[in-house]
Amino acid sequence: MHHDVPPFCKIDGADQVRGLNLVGLRRAGFSEEDIAALEEAYRRLFGKRTPFSKAMAEFDLQNGINPQVKEMIEFLRRRDSGKHGRYLESLRAKNN
Repeated sequence: MHHDVPPFCKIDGADQVRGLNLVGLRRAGFSEEDIAALEEAYRRLFGKRTPFSKAMAEFDLQNGINPQVKEMIEFLRRRDSGKHGRYLESLRAKNN
């Protein structure tokens, strides 16, 4: 199934999230603090230790979440709420 790519991430040919786009983040001027927060969130969300749904729920309990991590979490929630998980696709259909 094709999904929209989460912000700050890279995917492979099979649409599997394969890591953060660290080179792009650094080129775009993200701070090392932001990058570290995104790396931690990436490990929690896409690592094999915790089911994805449980990892997502854990972010609801956090206070003071990094703005970039918050953007990623909100994107993933919207992505999964759209028809067939294609949130951005639904927006394109409304704009055409």
